[in-house]
Amino acid sequence: MSMAAAAEPAEPKAPQRLASLDALRGFDMFWIIGGLSVVRALTDLLGWEWLSSGLAYQTEHAGWAGVRAWDLIFPLFIFVSGVTMPYVITRRLEQGVSKMSIQVKLLRRGGLLVFLGALPMLVRLNWFDVRWYTVLWLIGMAYFIAGTIVLHRPIKGQISWCIGLLVGTWVALEVVPIPGVGAGVITPTHSVFSYLDRNLLHMGLYMGVFDPEGTLRILPAAAMALMGALTGSYLRSRPEPHLSVSILLLSYGIGCLGLGIVWGTVQPMIKSLWSPSFAVYCAGWSLLLLSLFYTVIDVWKQKWFGWFWIPIGMNALAIYVGARFIPFRDISDWFLAALADMSGPYKALILAVGVMTVKWLLLWWMKRHKVFVKV
Repeated sequence: MSMAAAAEPAEPKAPQRLASLDALRGFDMFWIIGGLSVVRALTDLLGWEWLSSGLAYQTEHAGWAGVRAWDLIFPLFIFVSGVTMPYVITRRLEQGVSKMSIQVKLLRRGGLLVFLGALPMLVRLNWFDVRWYTVLWLIGMAYFIAGTIVLHRPIKGQISWCIGLLVGTWVALEVVPIPGVGAGVITPTHSVFSYLDRNLLHMGLYMGVFDPEGTLRILPAAAMALMGALTGSYLRSRPEPHLSVSILLLSYGIGCLGLGIVWGTVQPMIKSLWSPSFAVYCAGWSLLLLSLFYTVIDVWKQKWFGWFWIPIGMNALAIYVGARFIPFRDISDWFLAALADMSGPYKALILAVGVMTVKWLLLWWMKRHKVFVKV
């Protein structure tokens, strides 16, 4: 090496996408794409009634107010999507990409996600009862709103917008009057969100009188994505994983849990409305899980912990949409039905593992061959 080269200052290390983010997203998606069936079959096989009943309770949505483990799945996905924003949007700005170009991509991504959510109904020509308020609608709109804020506002502005969206939602639920009912009523039928669901786009409402992914829920969901984006900005500013980062994530997670619980005494945690107390509480659990995955995978370098989850997380959208069109169950049954029929009490477990295995092998192949479905 020449002296001149040795004298040149080393370029700062570019922040890299953390493996823990893909692993955490994969862990989240695992439960949606078949993991729950595997765990339920296993607990039933073990015959531990206390475990089976506890699992059954936690893997059902709370009826109205309250939060169970299953209620955290969707918010966690939106939070992790927010964490990735600085690794995508901010990086593109640093590379000289224009804000207009990024804004167009955000709009296109949001619109495409809405379309993909409705696609299964559109292909069945069920055009007059299409449910537009799908999971992908809420993800797409939340990402578009939060991404636009990240694109045009610095960190302090993002914090202000996050607080404003949460407080604004809280106030709207409390003070906006509903025709014939008045203000401050928060029930499945009578809330400002339910009223807008029925009167803005009333086709295909999931719960009849309201839709848990409908209308203004995109605002608190966007606030949750912003909380993820603020977390991502901090992680990106610390390119070298360190335990102090884990402790900070843990501390903020505990703080959000506490704030959500306190806020919930004023306005209940209601997933179907994405009430602000629910969003903050779920952000707390998301931070705790991110702290765990970040510590084990990135700080302690235990890559095995993410081995199973990462292929799922890297193509989460592909498997979520693909599961609606690809007959994974039929493929699994073709290989395992005969074995399952002969296995007695193991039948349910074998079939559940088979479906999960077919999906995972497809995702592993996609990762190995660098096939990533993005919008």
